[in-house]
Amino acid sequence: MNEEKRALVNQVIGQLQTVIDPELLVNVVDLGLIYGVDIDDEGNCLVTMTLTTAGCPLNDYLNREIRQAVGQLAAIRGRTV
Repeated sequence: MNEEKRALVNQVIGQLQTVIDPELLVNVVDLGLIYGVDIDDEGNCLVTMTLTTAGCPLNDYLNREIRQAVGQLAAIRGRTV
């Protein structure tokens, strides 16, 4: 991975740290829910994650919050969780 892409991945992770699980009051990165961040050459971002429990009722909420947080970065054109 080149330095520019590595810097962008670090920015995405920084944005993900602003997404707080409202039940546990801890961000999704520190909870260990984020398994990976991949960004292609077109600026599309794929965040691989898990939830705290099977059938977690916060699935839609966390997806929406992650998309919004990552979408604030100008270099990211599309995002998938």
